[in-house]
Amino acid sequence: MAQGNTPTGAPNGVVMPPLDPPGLYTRYASSQSTVLGWVQVVTGCMVITNAIMSLATYKDDAIVGDLFTGVLIIIAGACGVGAGKYKTHAPIVGFMVLSTISAVVAVCAVMVWSVAVGEVNEKYAGTDYVGVATATGCIFVFAYLTESVVSIWSSVIACNVTCCTQRGPTVSVARFDPRLGTDTFLVGGYATSSSSNPPTYLQHGSMPQPPYYTGCQQPAYGLFQTGGYGMQQDPYGMPLQQQQQQQQQQQLPARQTTISHGAACGRDADFGVDPDFGKIRQ
Repeated sequence: MAQGNTPTGAPNGVVMPPLDPPGLYTRYASSQSTVLGWVQVVTGCMVITNAIMSLATYKDDAIVGDLFTGVLIIIAGACGVGAGKYKTHAPIVGFMVLSTISAVVAVCAVMVWSVAVGEVNEKYAGTDYVGVATATGCIFVFAYLTESVVSIWSSVIACNVTCCTQRGPTVSVARFDPRLGTDTFLVGGYATSSSSNPPTYLQHGSMPQPPYYTGCQQPAYGLFQTGGYGMQQDPYGMPLQQQQQQQQQQQLPARQTTISHGAACGRDADFGVDPDFGKIRQ
């Protein structure tokens, strides 16, 4: 798994994933690109060879399009082989563009030569040309059908790392608690140290406890009832309703209420004497 790095001058916990070198696409499917490129080269050679053979059957103007189409397919395949070897921007984009053009041409050629094979069987029946014309037409259909599938898939894998899913670098920011130090950050209720690699997660119980919880196995979090009035505390013992309590203390008569050390630990608590409500024991 690739390790992230901390940018220069950034605080601890700000981690950036490793970036690809300039102009290099490490996520590119190089093995698939190489195989598809060689398939296109072979298909292009098949189209050119079959077009030369068809000169004995068809007119020159009917075959010249297949000669140039075969050259286009060979160039696209060469770009695919180069993209799989170097993984750089230029051959990958060239492979994508030429494969897209080849896919459009191949699909059109499949339809044209499928109709041509049917015309040959009808017009050249009983002649010496029917066998050769049918064979060359079927070879064209097979070659262009193969090229249409291969070129579409080639465009997909090339577009996957260039224009379609291009993403910038992401920055992960960790949340810190100043009471735990600058080298410790919080992840899902756990505290971890940014200097450890990989991070070592510490249980919540090993976090530093406030001094008034010293000796308690488990701090008593939640709501404490004191003389009928509630005081809610957070897990670190910090009052959350200080302002409301100050207002209540100004309006209500003073009451002497004490909580023993055991109450903070969730054990039995001894309350003092309230002049208004009498003596309360628990």
